[in-house]
Amino acid sequence: MASEQVVALVVDSGAVVAQAIRRPVRLTPDGYAGIVFEGAVFPLFDGDWIDVSGASWEPEDARRFLIAGAKVPHAPGPKFATSEPFAGYEGDWHLESTSLGHYLQFNGPERIAVEVTAALARGGLPVQRWDVSYRPAENGRHYDWFARLRFPGTRVDLVEAVRAIFAAPDVQPEIEVAGDASRIADLQQRVESLAEHVVELQARLEVADAHAVGLRSRLDIETERGSRLDSMLERALEHQRVIADRLASVGGVESDVSRSKLLAAERLEREEMLEFVLAENAELERRLEETETRARVDAEQVVALTSDLIELAERVEELSDDDRARSRQTAAAPPRGVVAWVLSSFPRLEFVLDSLDELVAFEATQGLNRVLVEIDSGDSVGRDLEGVFGWREVSKVATGIAGREDMGRVYYRPGGGRVLVCVHIKRNDKEQTRQLRRLAAL
Repeated sequence: MASEQVVALVVDSGAVVAQAIRRPVRLTPDGYAGIVFEGAVFPLFDGDWIDVSGASWEPEDARRFLIAGAKVPHAPGPKFATSEPFAGYEGDWHLESTSLGHYLQFNGPERIAVEVTAALARGGLPVQRWDVSYRPAENGRHYDWFARLRFPGTRVDLVEAVRAIFAAPDVQPEIEVAGDASRIADLQQRVESLAEHVVELQARLEVADAHAVGLRSRLDIETERGSRLDSMLERALEHQRVIADRLASVGGVESDVSRSKLLAAERLEREEMLEFVLAENAELERRLEETETRARVDAEQVVALTSDLIELAERVEELSDDDRARSRQTAAAPPRGVVAWVLSSFPRLEFVLDSLDELVAFEATQGLNRVLVEIDSGDSVGRDLEGVFGWREVSKVATGIAGREDMGRVYYRPGGGRVLVCVHIKRNDKEQTRQLRRLAAL
């Protein structure tokens, strides 16, 4: 899950050292917010500033990150008053709104770009990403920079908010931002869980239906058997009455007495058998009723979960369309940052599948860089990847991502002058299995 980021001011004993540095927010051991500067974690005070002359922690002592969208728990302390507040922006700018979001394009040197994006963030317009602009705007003009703004309202409302921030310093329009697009991965995992639950309930429903059919069949057989026994018992009783009448008329002949005792024993046996059949039929009826009740409950759960699954799948599809379009836009630009450094530092390594996108997701790259150096040097690190011939796996690579600190994976296949490398962050077992199947197909 993405972490919350701030644009902060760096102060050393009252003097400004650096302005508008962008950092992810960590949680310090005392529970307040902090950011990393020059290898140490400093407390983040109200107004988004740090004092490097004060107390600090090692990054290992503040490994937890604040999730995106959460309120920043600033450390107690005074609010730093900078001597150079944002004085507005009078340069050329244009707001372009597309199906992918709102893009503010503007001119100026990099210092102005830093001040503008920081002022937008302080003014309540979160900046998802800003960088050099490589394409013309919809009005046909080329601008120096672009900034993608996270804003749920209309273009007209956003234009007014930008004008208010650019027109006067320290104007902060109240804007509620409902940005939860970063929950795509959680929604996809929930969809998969619900789908598995639906399949399980459907299987249980089929078994219950089959069991109910079997019980009904047994009940019919036992009912028919009981009817036959009733008929046989009725005939035996009638026959006994006839014999008794004959004995009464003839007299107490010893042979007739023996036959009467035999008939009485046979009648007792038939009565016991009838009671047994009736008791077994009652038990079958009770079990049939319980099975039908469970089947109705499972069927209702299947209907409810199927509805939730359809709704979540539609939401995931909408959010995924936005991600795919953003990925296409990102792929069109030349590599920057950690991707550019890795490609230039390891020309012998050929990164396959979605390795470059996964590289950007790493919050901490020290462990990853160490593994890449060893692979590029020809060292045999990790172990053979089970089920995928020719590939090796280096597991538990540190990512710096809260909740998935050791979920980094590096797969590589040495051969000839180049080495195929796949950088990956494990989400769950099913997603990991799909990734291994993709590797096997290379």
